[in-house]
Amino acid sequence: LRSQLRELEIDTESRILSGAAPAALAGFDPLELDHYTRLHEITRMIAESVADLTDLQRGLQRQLEGMSQSGDAHARELRRLQSEVQAVRSQPFSTIEPRLRHMLRQAAREAGREAVLVVEGGATQVERSLLDRLCGPLEHLLRNALVHGIEPPDQRESIGKPRAGKIALTVRPSATELQLELADDGRGLDYDRIRARAAAAGLLPADVDVDLRQLADLIFSPGLSTSSEVTALSGRGIGLDAVSAELQLLGGRVGVRSSPGQGCCFSLGVPLSLATLPVVLVAAGRHRIALSASRLQQLLQLRPEQLLRDADGLKVRWQDQVLPLIQFSQLLGEPAPVPAPGASLTVAILHDAGRWLALQVDAVDGQRELVVRNPGPQLSRVPGLVGASLLGDGGIALIIDPFRLRLAAPGQPTVPTVPTEADARPLVMVVDDSLTVRRASQRVLERHGFAVTLARDGVEALELLRDVLPSAMLLDIEMPRMDGFELLSVLRDDARLRTIPVVMITSRIANRHRDRAFQLGASAYLGKPFQEEELIRLLSGLCAAQRAAA
Repeated sequence: LRSQLRELEIDTESRILSGAAPAALAGFDPLELDHYTRLHEITRMIAESVADLTDLQRGLQRQLEGMSQSGDAHARELRRLQSEVQAVRSQPFSTIEPRLRHMLRQAAREAGREAVLVVEGGATQVERSLLDRLCGPLEHLLRNALVHGIEPPDQRESIGKPRAGKIALTVRPSATELQLELADDGRGLDYDRIRARAAAAGLLPADVDVDLRQLADLIFSPGLSTSSEVTALSGRGIGLDAVSAELQLLGGRVGVRSSPGQGCCFSLGVPLSLATLPVVLVAAGRHRIALSASRLQQLLQLRPEQLLRDADGLKVRWQDQVLPLIQFSQLLGEPAPVPAPGASLTVAILHDAGRWLALQVDAVDGQRELVVRNPGPQLSRVPGLVGASLLGDGGIALIIDPFRLRLAAPGQPTVPTVPTEADARPLVMVVDDSLTVRRASQRVLERHGFAVTLARDGVEALELLRDVLPSAMLLDIEMPRMDGFELLSVLRDDARLRTIPVVMITSRIANRHRDRAFQLGASAYLGKPFQEEELIRLLSGLCAAQRAAA
C-alpha cells in the first residue's frame, strides 16, 4: 500500500506538471469509451488493498473473539479445578467438634462446672492445615470460658440461670476469611479485677483512666491472669496470650466484647486459605516485590513539597502520625533511584503489630492473589524473604516482609526486627516450635531476671541472631524447617556464634540423642519437663562464664 501511494504521488505530480490529458483512441468518440490512465490503475489497486486490509481485520477480529472465548472457558476450567482441589484439601469444621466436646467435658469435671457446647455452621469447609492450627486457640478459649465465665451450678441457680452454662460456637465463612464467634452466658469480664491485675503487672499505670474496650484488650497481654490461684486450668497467664499470638501467626485477629452478668463473646477471623496470599505487586529497583495486602494500609501519591524534612531526613505525615520515609530500593541493598524533578512519589503505608512504616516504591502493578512457594532451605536464611510466586508472564515475584529488613545504606535508620534490651540483664534465646513451651519458658526466665527473645525454629533463630547476640540459648530438637541439631551445627561453624552456650531441652532423652548433641557442641542436655531450679542454676553458671570469657 505504501508503494502504491508513492506511485500515485509521482503520477499526480507528473500530470500536474505536464498538463496533458490522455490521447483519445483513434476512430472513437471520446464519449464512447472510458479512458483509463495510470492514475486510475493506482487508485483501483489502492481500493483493492484497502478491501484486503478490511477482510484481514475482520478475520483477526473473529480469531480474537475465538481466543477470548477459549480464554474464558480456560478460566472457568481453572476455577473448577481449583474448587475441586480446595475440596480435597478441606474438611467440615464438625470433624474437630468431638475433640472440643471431650476437652470441655474433662475441664468441666476438673473445675466443678456444668456446660454444654452448641456448634452452628459445622458443615463449613475449612482447610485441613488451618483446622489443625485452630484447635489449640479454640481449646484455650473454651477452657477460659468455662473457668472464668461459667459460674458454679449452685450460684447459677441462685441468680435464675440454668445449672448448666451454655457455650455457643458459631462458624461462618465470608468472602476473604473464616469468622468464628465463641459466646458464653456466664458472668462476663470483671473489669475491676482486670484493672488491678494489669496495674500489678506493670501493664497499666494506676493513675491512667482507660475505657472498657481498652481494659478488655488487656486480657490478651502476656502474663495477665485474673485467677487468684494457679491450677491445672488457669492462673498461669499464658492462655489468651497464646491465642492472640497463634492467630497473628495465621494472619488473623481476635477481639472480645462482654456484658456484665450476661456473658462474654470472642470474635476470631482468619484467612480462608493459607496457600494463597492477597498481595500488592510493586517495583523497587530491578525487582518485582509482593507486599502482603493485609499489612498495606494505604498507597499515596505525594509531591516532593508535601514531604517533611528535618535533620533525620524525609518524613511523611499520615493520619496524625509522622513516619520516616524509607526507600524500598535501599532496604533491598540497591542504590536509591534519582526521581525526576517535580515528579510525584509513590508511598506505601504499612502496619504490623504496632509498628508503622512509610515505604517509597518505584511503581505499583496492582493487586493479585498469589500462590506462595516456600523459599526452601537454601534461601530461608535470607532476612525478610517470606516466599516467592510465579507470575502469569513467567516472572518471579518475591514476597518480602519489609519489617524484617535492614537498610544497606550507611547512616540510615534500620527497621527494627526484635526489641532491644535497655538493661544489662543476660539475654536468653528460646528456640522451640511449641508456643506454649516458648511462653512458659519466657515466664520462668523473666521471673528470675533474664531477658528473653523467642524463635519458632532454627531458621527464625538465625534471622534474629543477625541483630542480637544472646548470652545463652535453649534449643529444642524436633522443629520444622531447621531442627535443633542442624541449628547447633550452624552455630558451631560460625566464628561469631560458636561461643554461645546452648542448652538442649527436648523430650528425646535417649543416649544416642544426648551423644549427638554433645558431639555437635551442646553445653548441657535436659529432658522435658525440666526442673525450674536446675535450669536457672545451669543458665546462671553458663552466663557468668560467658561474661568472664568476654
